[in-house]
Amino acid sequence: MASAVNVLSIATAVPSHQLDQRAVADAARRVYARTFTRYPKLAEVFTNAGIERRYSARPLEWLSKPRDLAERTEAYVESASELFIRTAKSALDRAGISARDVDVVVTVSSTGIATPGI
Repeated sequence: MASAVNVLSIATAVPSHQLDQRAVADAARRVYARTFTRYPKLAEVFTNAGIERRYSARPLEWLSKPRDLAERTEAYVESASELFIRTAKSALDRAGISARDVDVVVTVSSTGIATPGI
């Protein structure tokens, strides 16, 4: 017979840099309009997505400069690790338990790391 499963706590966290959607759209236009011929069709996504703010591991200025995959991956891993630790501590505190009392951790992380620039 299977053991009972209990979710004792849930916690969330976002990166520290808040990006206004309009600023992101402007930066995307500067970065992509000159190199991506289909950009005008993509631009509508920024106005129609219903997103007001985004959160990022790095400020918009950092994102607007060309970065190779290794540099973007390093930034992601650094931020994701910090967020995981912060969120795990919060969830443990909310549940009133220690890490050694946990059998399984479920985590979700989302990134645009494969996207050059913005």
